[in-house]
Amino acid sequence: MKRLIFIGIMGGFLLMGCGGEKLDLEAEKAAVEQLLDEFWKAFENKDFDKLSEIIAHDTDMVIFGTDENERWAGWEVVKEALLKQFKAFKKIKIQTHNTVVHVSPTGKSAWFSLQRYISIETQENPEEGMKTRVTGVFEKRDGKWRLVQYHSSYPITNWQKFKY
Repeated sequence: MKRLIFIGIMGGFLLMGCGGEKLDLEAEKAAVEQLLDEFWKAFENKDFDKLSEIIAHDTDMVIFGTDENERWAGWEVVKEALLKQFKAFKKIKIQTHNTVVHVSPTGKSAWFSLQRYISIETQENPEEGMKTRVTGVFEKRDGKWRLVQYHSSYPITNWQKFKY
């Protein structure tokens, strides 16, 4: 009898799992694209609170910037770097293009790539811009997407280290 009750309960759980809502990957992709737009706007506006909502507060998350020393691991280090940048940057403008977003079939992770033009005016220097390439990874946690990995690189033109 105990075995039948156990089988009945397990069967019920399986049926509930199979009959749940179908994951709308296109809606998830649109949500990630919207979040990326919010991320860039928050950076332009030096909106630390919004960035804090988007970026995971993990000790093992990593952000790479374009400068050699820009490897920030862990939320506390990222937080410190953002606050330092926002204090130094007078004006930030960002334009993105060629954005590609992919959501995993489970809907629990998403990754993106894009090209970006960023121009920054600091307290000491006039506005200067550069083209960069950006990739990153989001994880869905408690129904919200969080940035867990980010990498920005500066493409070198007219030079190729290894010919092919």
